[in-house]
Amino acid sequence: MAKRFASHTESEIETKRATLIPTNTKKSNNSASKTFRAYLSEKEQDTDFEDVSKPRLDEALGHFYLDARKQDGSLYKTTTLEHFPHGLNRYLKAPLVSKKFDLLKDQDFHESNECFKTAVSDLKSSGKGVINHHNVICPSDREKMYTSIHMSAVTPAGLANKVQFDIRLYFCRRGCENMEKMTKSTLKVKTDPKTNLKFVTKDVNKLTKIHRDDKELYTGHMPEEPGSPYCPVKSFEKYLSKSNPKNDRLWQFPLDSYCDEDYVWYANRPIGKDTLSKCMSNMSQKCKLSQQYTNHCIRATAATILTQSNFTASQIMAITGHKSVSLCTNVCQTMKKKTNMGRAIASGISPTAGKENVPSVLPPTVRLALPPSHQKVTPVISNTVATRPDFGISLSGNNQELPPDLQGLELDQLFSEMYDPHTTSAQSVSLRN
Repeated sequence: MAKRFASHTESEIETKRATLIPTNTKKSNNSASKTFRAYLSEKEQDTDFEDVSKPRLDEALGHFYLDARKQDGSLYKTTTLEHFPHGLNRYLKAPLVSKKFDLLKDQDFHESNECFKTAVSDLKSSGKGVINHHNVICPSDREKMYTSIHMSAVTPAGLANKVQFDIRLYFCRRGCENMEKMTKSTLKVKTDPKTNLKFVTKDVNKLTKIHRDDKELYTGHMPEEPGSPYCPVKSFEKYLSKSNPKNDRLWQFPLDSYCDEDYVWYANRPIGKDTLSKCMSNMSQKCKLSQQYTNHCIRATAATILTQSNFTASQIMAITGHKSVSLCTNVCQTMKKKTNMGRAIASGISPTAGKENVPSVLPPTVRLALPPSHQKVTPVISNTVATRPDFGISLSGNNQELPPDLQGLELDQLFSEMYDPHTTSAQSVSLRN
């Protein structure tokens, strides 16, 4: 009788567990262990730290955190130093080493953790605690990109660049996150039955760099923008129709020569990870943008546009997939919300696309604009105006004098960002010093 259940040896279990660790995480773990091993070697200590006792490991780690330097002898940044305890902890707990203790939580490693805090404090005092956030692509640079021949849908290279940028933007892709593994079936064009408009969304739940064990499908929508020359769905459909049918990979090299009528614009050769990783930096040079951007800047740009469009952090993170807000992702699961978020991104790259469907960022306000001091402006003061006790100023009457730079302005204009004339009670009093 055949046995129902399979049998795994300890070695097979360890091997399968090891395959679940993302490649970049393995690199980080190995880098941390390699640096720590080099430190122990230089200090003439036992380099096989996997086998030493907890007290000896705790002591060695404490010295390592305080003594850690780059290869040229300069100080690390705090963000780099923080990789060492986490990387070493993952390395020791990973398959093939499989230690049961925790370097970050166990009381046995209290002293080394205190030394780490001291090292971080020292680095901050030395100016090494500054975090460099990814720059947001400014509106003028976004416009320059979309109007450039390098992102024009009429050429193979331009079409590929535009589709890749659109996907990174609308789906908030992290740098090179699985981009080289995407196939033609990774994304799919669907139709909203209520509006009869198309949109692009994930068709398969790809494991990502952030959470490979996260079973929830988080994604955004890339909605159709009828009539817009920058419609992302139209570009995506054209790209798929012109791709090489002999290759299932989504990103393919463009052909050197082509005709508009050709059915295939791309070679039977997929684009590799290194080329994809330089997408935005290459575009910065080709389009002569104001600064050098990276792929991560595209993600920062999308998040900024959504934030300015009044979407909450939990809604935004439901697209980016960060686990810290996974409990709030239900607010962004409906098609309407995701489509609105997609249209909000579209409004940030096209002057006319999606504006009728995007909620306003802020209520309309009148900005304070001071006229030149030499310009003569007739004072305009209403009989009854609102009192501003927090400023110590209130006005009444028709002949009150204002400073020259403020003459000719309505009082409501001066306080337009803090004062709502429909909700604040009006009183009539006199100027007071």
